[in-house]
Amino acid sequence: MDIEYSMDQVFIKKVTDILEINLANEQFGVKELTREMGISRSKLHRKLNALIQKSTNQFIREYRLEKAMEMLKNDVATASEIAYRVGFNSPTYFNTCFHQYYGFPPGEVKFRDIKTSDQDDLSFIPNKTIKPERKTSVQKLALVSFLVIVLISVISYFIYSYATNHALTKTTEVTINNKSIAILPCKNLSDDKQNEYFADGVMGSIQNHLNKITDLKVISGTTMEKYRETTKTAPEIAEELNIFYLLEASVQRYGDKIRIITKLIDANNDLQIWSDTYDRDLVNIFAIQSEISKQIAIELKTTISPLEIEQIEKIPTKDIEAYDYYLKGLVYLNRSIEGNDFKYAFRMFEKAVEIDPEYTLAWVGLASSSRLLYWFNIIRTANHVQQTKLFLDKSIALDPNLMEVKLEAAWYYFHCELNYPKAIKIIEKLNSEYPNNADLYATIAWIYRRMGKFETFFEYMEKAILLDSSNWVFWMTSGETSIILSRYKDAEDYLKTGIGHNPSARSNYINLFTTYLCTGEVNKARELIENNPDIEFFLGKIKIKLIDRNFDEAISILESLPFEEFSGHLNFIPKSLFLGNIYNMKNDNESAKKYFLKAKQHLEKKLTELEEDSRIYSSLGIAYAGLNMPEKAMIANNKALALMNISKDAWKGFYRELDMAKILMMNGKHNEAIYKLKTLLQINGYLSVELLEKDPFWDPLRKFDNFNTLLKNPNYQVNLVNN
Repeated sequence: MDIEYSMDQVFIKKVTDILEINLANEQFGVKELTREMGISRSKLHRKLNALIQKSTNQFIREYRLEKAMEMLKNDVATASEIAYRVGFNSPTYFNTCFHQYYGFPPGEVKFRDIKTSDQDDLSFIPNKTIKPERKTSVQKLALVSFLVIVLISVISYFIYSYATNHALTKTTEVTINNKSIAILPCKNLSDDKQNEYFADGVMGSIQNHLNKITDLKVISGTTMEKYRETTKTAPEIAEELNIFYLLEASVQRYGDKIRIITKLIDANNDLQIWSDTYDRDLVNIFAIQSEISKQIAIELKTTISPLEIEQIEKIPTKDIEAYDYYLKGLVYLNRSIEGNDFKYAFRMFEKAVEIDPEYTLAWVGLASSSRLLYWFNIIRTANHVQQTKLFLDKSIALDPNLMEVKLEAAWYYFHCELNYPKAIKIIEKLNSEYPNNADLYATIAWIYRRMGKFETFFEYMEKAILLDSSNWVFWMTSGETSIILSRYKDAEDYLKTGIGHNPSARSNYINLFTTYLCTGEVNKARELIENNPDIEFFLGKIKIKLIDRNFDEAISILESLPFEEFSGHLNFIPKSLFLGNIYNMKNDNESAKKYFLKAKQHLEKKLTELEEDSRIYSSLGIAYAGLNMPEKAMIANNKALALMNISKDAWKGFYRELDMAKILMMNGKHNEAIYKLKTLLQINGYLSVELLEKDPFWDPLRKFDNFNTLLKNPNYQVNLVNN
């Protein structure tokens, strides 16, 4: 009789076999494992998540720690020596990880009687078939029965050990949490449909209360928005979100009264386990929110600390009008990344603090909206940063221990001062206090990305995705980062997953379009535009026309657009500058200069509003170069690089460096431009030789041998077979 094992067991065996071979190699991480497995990073992550509910980084680290425990129990070497044997490059870091995982340091192993799992049993099921010798019928039956019992025991122990935390573990690692809940978008039953902001705000406050309970996992509002008009059943939503409970609620506001109806549902079984109706005076809204939050915690048998109860019961303001303005501000703060929305939010928060100067959350809102106006380049001055810091300082003075205050402080140091270590220190402390908050893991990931620590980005983002796997933003930023690292297959996988979670989110499509341009798969880029007519691809359509050298159609599309500038987080390009570049590619020098002059005037005026905006200086440098003003072009370029470069922001800084290559080429410094491009191809960013080969902007370099050599260099070719 042959005993066959499932594909999943064979998969785990292959992973652990590879890890065993590379156990002592401290450089062997996720990237190397995916290469040896022959699959993309995202697919490996999803497979391990589905099988054992662990990220790839976590799986590797815990495998090393289990091996270390085995060696320590057998006393094969000192703890420091074992640290190196299992692939840690620092005994100190090994001690920290070991203590986090087991709850005690490695030096105590010999003094403890610990029953740990044997890695050989835990990590794989043998992939060879077992062929017992021929025996009598009774012997054969007995042997088969024994083997089946052993197999069931091994498989059960394998699944149990990997699906739960280690019995002695004291760590903040992400695990399956049966105290997990998602709040469906609230139903507004008020006669005035404009009160929807109020209904959403009331439930948002309840969500914030639940976020402060360490024992709970709460799915973000970003993820839940797609269920606003859903017809899906509770079990279907539970399966998609990997949660156990759903909260449904409706809010009706009439005069100075409010009614809130809540239903708590065991989502997997579609059973209502608690419901209540609250008819109160509007002034009691905060007490209602606290009652609902505490009742949910009771129903879910959640432990709440005295500090958490204090935070939940805290009344944010005694003035309902101030609260109303605050809720309006929140709606516009989270509505988009448009300057007008941030400005409106700012005005609402400003009205709230005018009414109640002690309203901490409203001061946080002022700091947040002011910060985002700076971060998204709406107002880019030193005075604005100082003003933002004053708002933050006021909120800290009022309530330094409030979670929202601490989080906003971290965002301020991240966005306004680019003080990444200080931001990380604050958020990691919050992360240790709230280990089930996916947004905290994601925020840490985004900060590490700006620092250029891209592998650390994935380590934290994978944890965020484990907690909130339907959050399209997490998948989108994973795709963006994969493009930066030239991992285009991963990027495609991440971005398509993001589209699946939010088919209307434009960012996923734009990044997928960029992925195809970087790989040279222009036809895929075309098909993406053609198959998604509801997505605005205006720049993408122009890009395709330029690659086709169809300059007149590109100009026609550009001139038909109803705006005069393209302002994004990474670039600021007036329509006139875009047209100047296209006419330059077309060798229509007279028209090019006409538009470069118009762009120069546009940008110089813009500098009076955005005096510290590196994007403006970069574009101005290109306009100067187009007008044959090389010295001014380099001065503007150097100013841009002083404000923003790779050392300050590994992602955004790359674009300023790429703009330098453009200016060098336009100034006639061809060899310097080619050398700059070669340098940029050696680091991480949105650039590939396939893109350089197709983009007509770089046509003036094609007559130079060193540029063509660069394009043909095998070190820079995109390998889609083993990417």
